[in-house]
Amino acid sequence: MNVTLISTYELGHQPFGLASPAAWLRDAGMDVQCVDVAIRPFSPTDIQNARLIAFYLPMHTAT
Repeated sequence: MNVTLISTYELGHQPFGLASPAAWLRDAGMDVQCVDVAIRPFSPTDIQNARLIAFYLPMHTAT
């Protein structure tokens, strides 16, 4: 199954909250693509073949 995981917030590195589920899904035999829209613009082709799409939405708590 094709899976696309999308990160929406610039952290300076791939977030663990995206990398971890990507690894679990790959271990389960899924074809996983990670997209970081903080690095490059989103394109509809990123999700056109995905049967599962998930978003990583970190909570920013600056004080």
